[in-house]
Amino acid sequence: MIPPTLALVSFLAATLLIAPSVERHARRSPAPMTERTFISVATLRSAARDAFTLLDARSASAYNRGHIPGAVRISWLDYRDSWGRTGRLPEDLGKLAKRLAALGISSSRAVVVYGDAHEGWGEEGRIAWMLRYLGHTQVHVLDGGYAAWQAAEGSVTRAAPPVEAGQFDLQTQPELRASADDVARARSRGAMVLDTRTEDEFNGSRRYFPARTGRIPGAVHLEWSDLLKADGELDRSPEAMRRLHRLGLTPDREIIAYCVGGVRSAFVVLALRELGFTNVRNYDGSWYEWSADRSRPVERP
Repeated sequence: MIPPTLALVSFLAATLLIAPSVERHARRSPAPMTERTFISVATLRSAARDAFTLLDARSASAYNRGHIPGAVRISWLDYRDSWGRTGRLPEDLGKLAKRLAALGISSSRAVVVYGDAHEGWGEEGRIAWMLRYLGHTQVHVLDGGYAAWQAAEGSVTRAAPPVEAGQFDLQTQPELRASADDVARARSRGAMVLDTRTEDEFNGSRRYFPARTGRIPGAVHLEWSDLLKADGELDRSPEAMRRLHRLGLTPDREIIAYCVGGVRSAFVVLALRELGFTNVRNYDGSWYEWSADRSRPVERP
């Protein structure tokens, strides 16, 4: 017979050994802050600070001038492939997931990303889309971005927070991403190709860096910022929805969005999904990749 004292010690030792693994298992799926992708400043403030990881997708200079306390800076440029100018994700997604984990991102913890709204290029959407594509189930975008935080008189700091490595479980979601071949076959199956660049880029009068000017044949134009209100928040008004419907966007239709490097289009993918268009994918290679491939057709006005 085991003495009572020894039995108690054995029980406590077993509990200490088992508890951490049980906790890791229980935290595999994070508790949702909300079902929405785009969240308000009020929602962010009401969430427990240890319930989410906060990411700042703006430029390094903007981050250093001031950011939301606890925010870790992340740049979409650090998470794309290395050949030429393209926005395509790297081939080695496992390595990409490890880099994200090193930044403090865990699959078991919600993520909130913010950017510069009208002052940026939708970088927060690109980061959020990437995390969603890689399998994170609780990723949110701060509606209105840093400007909304400042308008609400949120506190600001210049201090970078300490980063503790996380654990990122890679489970890609193919329904969020499109390839060049998917785009080429889109029209034959009735899908819409959506050009989210500026009107000048769409018309071919401005090209920035890509090899050729123009657009993907048959593309419909919707500048990404047209989805935002004057304050930078997502426009959910009935008139905004009517504008989308007039372009031919319907909830049941397959939509593939592109821009130059898959950044603005990634924002559009999340925004449209938030508005009820569930079959929307991002062509992350976008115009950089398409225009560089001389076998791909280009349409000019």
